[in-house]
Amino acid sequence: MKKTIFLISNFDDISKINNIISENSNCIIYSLNYQTHKLLTKNKIQTVIAESILTQSDRESIDQKSFNATISWYQNNFLKKYLMFNELNLGSLLELELIQYFGNIFKEAMILTRIIEKEKPDKIISCTFLNKF
Repeated sequence: MKKTIFLISNFDDISKINNIISENSNCIIYSLNYQTHKLLTKNKIQTVIAESILTQSDRESIDQKSFNATISWYQNNFLKKYLMFNELNLGSLLELELIQYFGNIFKEAMILTRIIEKEKPDKIISCTFLNKF
């Protein structure tokens, strides 16, 4: 039997979710955020909170990578020449704002990596507000 995982985030079309589940029996459903988990649980759909797959080491790695990306991207020589204004690197002004942005990106990537490593699926279905496929 093929192993299928179903990743759901910020997608609230319960009828479409139920259709996908019925077409893919025995799939493992991962909710990629808490709001989705609450919605699915309310509709009696059993899910795994995807973030629970991360270890403490994963979380520390995400924090470190987010920090490094935040303080280094605007120092890139190619970008730096476009970001300078009156001897001020405008990219440095975004440093505090971007750590959360990069953190979310690195966290999502790590979660997906860990899920795939753990489950070794034959098929992945994803329903998010960005990609409804």
